[in-house]
Amino acid sequence: QIDQEAFDNMVEVGIKEDKREALWRLAFNYDFKGMNFNRIVDYFILKRDVYYLMELVCAVQESLDMDYLIDKVLETKDKEFISKIIKDNETLDRIEDKHLEILKNA
Repeated sequence: QIDQEAFDNMVEVGIKEDKREALWRLAFNYDFKGMNFNRIVDYFILKRDVYYLMELVCAVQESLDMDYLIDKVLETKDKEFISKIIKDNETLDRIEDKHLEILKNA
């Protein structure tokens, strides 16, 4: 059991070394342990990495602040990025309808 500060330190190492797979797995390993995954969400959005962002959603959606994630995606105002997320979701159905509708209306 680790605290949020130790978790965030591991996240920062993953970000510094651009270890996206490790970041996704870190979140998966600490799912339901009360960790805040927003820093990982922010990084995947910064990198416009639809694949790992959606893997994160698929793996730990119940532990994610999905309103935060959707707001951050919308803040990018990157229509191509948003479209890729919507298209990915058509195949894999990872995002709840209420959040998907928000993205589609952006």
